Amino acid sequence: MGPHLGPHAALAAHRLGDPDDFAFLRHAVDIGFSQLDVFDGALERAFGTDPRWPDLLGDIRANAPVKPLEIHAWPDPVAHWPLTFYRIAAEREARLRESLPARADSAWDTALRLTAWVSELWTPANTHTDFADALHILDQVQEGGRYDAREFAIVLAQALGAHGIPARRVALRQRDHHFGVGRGYVAAEAWIDDLDAWVLLDAMNGAYWRADNGMPLGVLDLQDRFRRGERPAELVGPQGSLSDDDAAFWWTYLSSATTTGFGWTLDDTVSPVFQGVGIIGTGRLVSDPTAAYPALSAVSIGLGGDAATPQVSLSCSHPFARAFYVEGDGLDEPLELSVFDAAFTLPMAPGRHELSISVLTSYGRCAPNALVYTVNPTA
Repeated sequence: MGPHLGPHAALAAHRLGDPDDFAFLRHAVDIGFSQLDVFDGALERAFGTDPRWPDLLGDIRANAPVKPLEIHAWPDPVAHWPLTFYRIAAEREARLRESLPARADSAWDTALRLTAWVSELWTPANTHTDFADALHILDQVQEGGRYDAREFAIVLAQALGAHGIPARRVALRQRDHHFGVGRGYVAAEAWIDDLDAWVLLDAMNGAYWRADNGMPLGVLDLQDRFRRGERPAELVGPQGSLSDDDAAFWWTYLSSATTTGFGWTLDDTVSPVFQGVGIIGTGRLVSDPTAAYPALSAVSIGLGGDAATPQVSLSCSHPFARAFYVEGDGLDEPLELSVFDAAFTLPMAPGRHELSISVLTSYGRCAPNALVYTVNPTA
């Protein structure tokens, strides 16, 4: 009698009052019965009060076959809103790129080079253009045009994008921005692959904020420090650190922010009126801006295939991802997978394995994501 017929025989014997009912079940367990749930509680109701049941239940559970594949850790990016990057029109980007300094080997060195270059293009003036286009601004500057922080930020954000660095424009405001003048400031922010972080870049001053450990800081880092009442971070320009007075002044523009697509404030309420006349335009008003700042190095995985050849598919949110790089034990050699067809068969040699999966951009490999799994031998 097979392991699946034995439980049926045991239940039938139990209903007939046969004293061998438990023996039928015991025999089924001894030859491998393990799927208790298919009997929908009938076995527990029939035999659950028998003093031999607890030991038998342990044997039933022990008969369950090992899991052939167990995934212990996998890339799990934080959910975020769809992102909008601040780029010039696609048909104009190549021409803009021709106007820029050559890119450096790393994203951070390229960002620093572009930030310093933009800050020296013209002397700031309190005028604006209606064209959010870096080429238009550069053409106007050649003809004598002079603009404010907003235009510096437009040029820098679009220049970064032209050199393969995800960037956005970000408006920063003082706490009482609903009245007065000079209450707002505009900068750029960029995702830097080799830092694995968002960084705030002050295009007009050619500067960035830096932590005590030398790490460049992003808007959320700065606002956390501002909220806690900490002293201003170090503000570093092309010629070195700016004065404490300059840093303290620019530090006041961290009370609220609007980046491409999102707006938020550190206050308990939102004051959308700006300097008494305008409304602060916001794509999505959020209370928690962290969803607007995902790690663009993060990878998502999907699973498919079959038990013998499980397939792993890869995706990411990095707008300049070219491929995925996969390496680790079990692979004969590292894999480089196009973002348009990013799937591979999981190596199935018995044992525990760890793979490293990285987004590849023109600046190299981003921070790695771990995929850890075990292949268990089956009989």
